[in-house]
Amino acid sequence: MSHSIRALADVAMSYFPQTILNSTPETTAALENAIEQYLQKQISYEQARSIAQRIAGSAQPIERLHTIIETDSEPIPKPDEYDEKGKHARHKTRPWTPYEDQRLLAGIYRNGIENWTAISKFVGNARTRSQCSQRWYRGLDPTICKEQWTKEEEEKLIEVINQNGDKSWTQIASKMGNRSDVQCRYKYKHLQKERLKEGITLLPGSQRIQTQQ
Repeated sequence: MSHSIRALADVAMSYFPQTILNSTPETTAALENAIEQYLQKQISYEQARSIAQRIAGSAQPIERLHTIIETDSEPIPKPDEYDEKGKHARHKTRPWTPYEDQRLLAGIYRNGIENWTAISKFVGNARTRSQCSQRWYRGLDPTICKEQWTKEEEEKLIEVINQNGDKSWTQIASKMGNRSDVQCRYKYKHLQKERLKEGITLLPGSQRIQTQQ
């Protein structure tokens, strides 16, 4: 299975209520299998919808996935305030709209999850490859944990940074499992502030150093 299929399958699974996903392993496996078969065009939309309705009591997640897959190929036009090179005069950060998110997911499905240049062109609206990549890895990827950090996660983060330094947050995030690079960086900065108040400094590549007696 391709990474893009896996990514879209994870997105579709996240649309089901947690109570359904936590019911039985067999239920989760059956839903995942139906979604993957639908994405790989092994079963029809109606078949996938029927399976979800029978197993989960709702076909809404399949309907949402179908909407993504059937997204129009025409990209969103560039905003008026952008020049002919796609540069914004004020460099203002623009929040992502639901339709942009839909196009981003459709772009991943059609072009592959690492082809961010093609994905950005599919999204349109002057979105860059970097913006699209960050939107996925820092916001839309359902495998990213958005819950409060546990004490164990904080200790693991410090350990990983002590071993690898604090320059490559992408590498650090890959060792944390389900936390994004931005989450790791912000959490580490927060931990640094807390430890400095306690008289403890956290230095990359070293152990904890007491700064006050």
